[in-house]
Amino acid sequence: MITIVTGPPCSGKSTYVESVRKPGDFVWDYDQVARTLFQTKRDEISDAQARLLNEICGVVIRSLEFRNTFPNVFIILTSLATARLVAERLKGHVKVMATEKHECLRRLRETRPVGSHAVIEKVIKDWR
Repeated sequence: MITIVTGPPCSGKSTYVESVRKPGDFVWDYDQVARTLFQTKRDEISDAQARLLNEICGVVIRSLEFRNTFPNVFIILTSLATARLVAERLKGHVKVMATEKHECLRRLRETRPVGSHAVIEKVIKDWR
């Protein structure tokens, strides 16, 4: 089964996947990959880093499209439009986190450094 998990920042996407994944499942967490590759948060990466990350994500999706041998695949994305396109391409389904915007904003204030709030708040408020 292929599940594309989407929702605004701080909506619980990664937490959800961690609660349902099993050994042997494949998880692509766009934010976690950005942190690992660039040692920074996704909202702090440069345009060049974002382009490279998107290219890598494209390679992963193409590979899953033709050679998926995993029991379950979870792809975590913020963009609903992108999640729908990826789900269609991989014949998967979209899981939209139904967390209210005010709750995402509360979580943001409690868990993220103040310097990153403005950019993430805008993504949360504009999400859909």
